[in-house]
Amino acid sequence: MPRSIRRKFEASPVELRVFHPIPHWKFWGTASRTHRKILVVDGKVGFTGGVGIAEEWSGEADRADRFRDTQFELTGPAVAELRAAFHANWAAAGGRLPDPLDVPLGAHGSGRDSSIEKQASGDCARLTDLRCGVLAATSAEECSEVALLFQLLVIGARSTLDIVTPYFVPGPALCADLCATARRGVQVRIMVSGRQTDHRLPRWAGHRYYQKLLDVGVEILEYDTTLQHSKAVIVDRRVVSIGSPNMNQRSMCLDDEIAVLALDRDLADRLLHDFERDCQRCRIIDPEQWPGRGIVRRLRERWASIFEAQL
Repeated sequence: MPRSIRRKFEASPVELRVFHPIPHWKFWGTASRTHRKILVVDGKVGFTGGVGIAEEWSGEADRADRFRDTQFELTGPAVAELRAAFHANWAAAGGRLPDPLDVPLGAHGSGRDSSIEKQASGDCARLTDLRCGVLAATSAEECSEVALLFQLLVIGARSTLDIVTPYFVPGPALCADLCATARRGVQVRIMVSGRQTDHRLPRWAGHRYYQKLLDVGVEILEYDTTLQHSKAVIVDRRVVSIGSPNMNQRSMCLDDEIAVLALDRDLADRLLHDFERDCQRCRIIDPEQWPGRGIVRRLRERWASIFEAQL
């Protein structure tokens, strides 16, 4: 955030807090961040997904500087969980907590009677009466609740597993689970951001896992039009994980994340419709050509893997 914008906030009634501000010299203390995407209005309507507040999210994914993303509007009991996750980070950043009695009526708990509205590239659809829950994951030394969530979704797949993530650095354990799932006959497809990525190191580090996945029949697609910033895991056209987590080491170990897990065929079908449409803008990684990539690319992948724990 430019300093000029911060000054405008500080001169206004807006309360601004920085979560884990970067010190001038203790650079090793900057690893843990909040990656959550939360917007709650009046305690009754919540938004989450991959969208940030910046110019890059203001377009229709029709050019390189206008990202492709999906955002979800939630109402019902799940909103209280989003609000609680926000206040956990707010308090850690020195913000004042609200009065415990200042909670909108009907906003307790999670589960049925929530609704989700999906918004993606101009497309909008409202789904009601969903079974869903909110996972507010925090950083962990080994792995967080996000890592466990991804592992359970992968090993629980029985017929199809579709993954959309901008940054794919799964690590050895999750890569092994993905391979085992594909060997069981599950159709596994992974869509990642391609040449228009805003962070090249994660892309190069993720390439080191392609060969093992391609060898067991996993289909890998790279989205090249712009940054593909959507995050979703769709299992058996029934179970859906959405929210802020990427399938990378930062989301699974270092960052605070917010995920919504929903059990709904209609939501899964709508996201799969987006997946199929996005496939038209993707390159499918050819299993026969991938082993022939040049020595420069291989050295780049090996160099990027040194920083894998931070990617």
